[in-house]
Amino acid sequence: MSGELGTSPLLAIAGGPGLRINGEKVYLRPLGHADANDRYHAWLNDDELNRYSERRGTSYSHDDILAYLDDANTSPALLQQGVFMIEDNNHVGNISLRVTNVGARVAEVATLIGEKDYWGRGVIVDAGKALIHFAFQNLKLRKVTLGNYAINRASTFKSRQLGAKPEGRFRQAALIDGEYVDVLEFGLFAEEFYETFPDLTGRPASA
Repeated sequence: MSGELGTSPLLAIAGGPGLRINGEKVYLRPLGHADANDRYHAWLNDDELNRYSERRGTSYSHDDILAYLDDANTSPALLQQGVFMIEDNNHVGNISLRVTNVGARVAEVATLIGEKDYWGRGVIVDAGKALIHFAFQNLKLRKVTLGNYAINRASTFKSRQLGAKPEGRFRQAALIDGEYVDVLEFGLFAEEFYETFPDLTGRPASA
């Protein structure tokens, strides 16, 4: 690992622009300007897709995406990766890891599967599994957190599939479609993750 958390761009610490993290169905890699195509732009402006996201209700331009990718790739706290299908290299979504506490080595994972044809096919879990394995093995994080709105049952199911444990419920902490909803928080330590996925123990986390 080159550099310490919080002192250098997280992408540089993780392996730089050539980083590739392999899952079973997908692989993850950093995104650049060439990836900011019309499909990506459409994802960020799709109301259904972003109903349970902090992006909801906001419009994004092509320049907004370029600026975000530039910021992400130089951020000391954020590792932004595209989710690509191994079978055909199709870019189907994004996943990010944001360091929320450098001293305690804690980070939050968030996901977006933009291609709706891939919903319900295990892609989001495979991507999360690959990134969390990388976070524990290569970045030496202690804990990963995941959060979602309680009404988003698919996201709750994803967190539980990854081995995360419920840690809190923030009652009526968000406003969705005119109604106040609860926000759930899940946490995952390395030992819990590898109890869930013992086949990953000792397996390299990146290519």
